[in-house]
Amino acid sequence: SQQSRSSGDDAEAACYIYATVNGSAAWGVGIAGSITRASIKALTSAVNRALRVEASVLAGGV
Repeated sequence: SQQSRSSGDDAEAACYIYATVNGSAAWGVGIAGSITRASIKALTSAVNRALRVEASVLAGGV
């Protein structure tokens, strides 16, 4: 899902991504001046979140 947070030259884009990484589901959000950068940030956020959950499980956490 993508949306604009404002309009004009200083507009920001927000992107929300749901991803499954190594079997773990995770959401990611990215906000940037372009939809491309916002999408990359959201994907990076989702992957990092899934990897943190996976590391916690492997360490005996939740």
